[in-house]
Amino acid sequence: PLLYCILVLYESLDNIGWRRGDVRAGGIAALLSLFVAVAILLVLLFVFPQFADTYRLPGIVEGSFLCFVLYESVLVGGVVLLYEVFFRGLVQLLWLRNAWWGILVSSGLFAGLLSAGDGLSWQVVPLALLAPFAGYIAYRSQSLWYSFAAGWFFLFLADVLILSLR
Repeated sequence: PLLYCILVLYESLDNIGWRRGDVRAGGIAALLSLFVAVAILLVLLFVFPQFADTYRLPGIVEGSFLCFVLYESVLVGGVVLLYEVFFRGLVQLLWLRNAWWGILVSSGLFAGLLSAGDGLSWQVVPLALLAPFAGYIAYRSQSLWYSFAAGWFFLFLADVLILSLR
């Protein structure tokens, strides 16, 4: 998406949220979104016990703290960055020009992508839950960095919570 934006569209990376944005709005939106998303996740974990039982991380990650930290830092962080650049940056901020309904469209596209893979399962619930909140954060801040940081932290918390409930 970054090269597409520069080489094909001749757009500045600022237009896909590759900028500082509104620090106050981004911080408030991120904290509020994290609070609500974690609350929803906790409700799902306690109402549907099979969620924690069927949600899996790679075996080596579950057995080694160092591997868990590397997995969360490198793989999860990289995946969140890719999702943010494409769904929030390219789709929501650039193509849809950050209209409020862009949150719904980008979240809908993301849910469609998730369901096209293995179908909707407990494994994709944290990502699907994160999508509208990340869209809201990007919408309020006009930046990918706040939604990226909140998304990465939320998925880290989700993995820690789910592992601790087993």
